[in-house]
Amino acid sequence: MHSTIGRALFVVEGEGLPLLRSLQRRIVGSSRGGYGMSLDEARVLLLRACDNAVNGTIKAAIGELLATLEAKPEAWTIAEAVEGIFPAGKLTVGRTVYWNHLPRWLGHRAVVHGTMAKHGFVAPIAVTDVVSRGATTALALARERFAESAAVLDLAAPPTNLGSETSWLRGPSTAGFWFRRTGWVLNAQLIERGQLVPPLRQLARAAKREEDGRSDWERRLLAATRWFSRAYRSEWPADRLASLMFSLECVFIPDGQRSQQGPTLATKLTERFVLNEFNARQQRRWLQGLYDGRSDAVHAGRDYLHDLDVDRFLELTRHVLVTFAGHLVPAHRADGRSCRTFEQAMKCTHPHAVAVPGPTRRRRHSPKTESPR
Repeated sequence: MHSTIGRALFVVEGEGLPLLRSLQRRIVGSSRGGYGMSLDEARVLLLRACDNAVNGTIKAAIGELLATLEAKPEAWTIAEAVEGIFPAGKLTVGRTVYWNHLPRWLGHRAVVHGTMAKHGFVAPIAVTDVVSRGATTALALARERFAESAAVLDLAAPPTNLGSETSWLRGPSTAGFWFRRTGWVLNAQLIERGQLVPPLRQLARAAKREEDGRSDWERRLLAATRWFSRAYRSEWPADRLASLMFSLECVFIPDGQRSQQGPTLATKLTERFVLNEFNARQQRRWLQGLYDGRSDAVHAGRDYLHDLDVDRFLELTRHVLVTFAGHLVPAHRADGRSCRTFEQAMKCTHPHAVAVPGPTRRRRHSPKTESPR
C-alpha cells in the first residue's frame, strides 16, 4: 500500500505485487552500472508513477517515469569515518581519498561538526565520488571503492588488532582494561606526496581505474588483494584459509584451468618463494595440506584447527602480493615496461629469470629464496 498526504490512496496487491517486482528488475537489470539505482530506488520510482497515474493521467505518469530514467545520473560525494593514523594531510588510494582532518567543504559551522562528532563521524575520514540516481546506490558503489582501497592499505600496513571497537579483558593476574582497535598506522616511509610509495603506488593507481581499464595483471593483483584483506579481517581460521587460497589462485592459476589447482599453486609458489623453516619439498607438502583443508572448509563446512599455520600462510601471502606488485613498476624490467599479463609476470618471476639492475631491482629467485621473517 502506498499513500501521499493530501492525495488519493492506492493499494498494490494480488497480481500487482509480482508485476511490481518484475518491473523493478527490468529497470535495474543485473548491475547498478546500468541505470545506477537499486531495487528499492526503482520501487520508489514505480510507486511514484502509480501515484501520479491515480492523481493525474497514466500518459503523464509514464512520461515522467521515462524522463527520470533517461535523465543523466547525479554526482554524489560520500564520506565515512575510518580508524587509522595518516601522517599526510590527505592520502589518495585508488578512487578513495583519506583525510586526517575534516575538510572545510564538509561544513564551517560548529553545529554541523558537532552533530557529526555526536554520531561518530570524526577524522580521519574516507571520501569518494560516484555517479548514480539515488542515495542507496551511491552508498553501495562508494563502499565498493572504500573496500578496495582499504584492501590496499591492509596490504601496506595491516592493523595490529581487528575485531570490536572496544574490548574488556580480565584474566587471573589482571584487573581488566579497555583495548581500542588501532586501524592503519601509516608512517612517513609509506607515503610520498599524498600517495603510497612504489610498488603499492602502482597498485593503488590500478584501483583508480574502472575494471575494463585495468590490465590482466592489475586485475588479478587487485582481486588477490581484496581476498587477502578478507582473510586478514576474518575471525575464523577456515574463512581465512579459503580466502588466502582464492587470493593466491588469482596470481598463480592461468585462465581456464579447472583441475589440479592445488598442486599447480604449490609448485609455482615454491619455485619462487620458500619459507625459512622449509625446503622446497616440505613446503609443497605443507601447501597441499593447506589446500586440502581449504577444500574441506569450503565443500564440507569443516573448521580448520591449525590456526597458527594459517597465520604463517597469511604472512607468506602478503609477501607474495607485495613482491608481485613490483611487476607493475616499469623500471623493474630492462625494457622499462611493467608486466601487463599473467604470462609476462610468471615469466618475469621464473626461478631462472635474470634480475634487472635498477631502483626497483628484484633478487633472482631460486627454489630456496628467503621469505619474510
